[in-house]
Amino acid sequence: MSYEQLKRRIVYLEDEIHKLEGQLDASDLRSRMWWTDVENYYKGMKKASEEFQRKVNQRQVRFRNAIRKTQDQERAIMKYEEGT
Repeated sequence: MSYEQLKRRIVYLEDEIHKLEGQLDASDLRSRMWWTDVENYYKGMKKASEEFQRKVNQRQVRFRNAIRKTQDQERAIMKYEEGT
């Protein structure tokens, strides 16, 4: 192989390497964008889950308070009936 052929081959290979590096950068960017989308989706899911759990907890507290109030009213009625 002559010097000129080697030189052309090296230039060609360097150009191919450059193209592959560009494709790799683009692939890496797409991958990072995809992972960002996944992270944002799961952050949204986590936030929605936490909000749902907070609402469930609030309802449980309201239910317990309503039960206590009902029990207190029943006790008051029993005491009143015992006193009369």
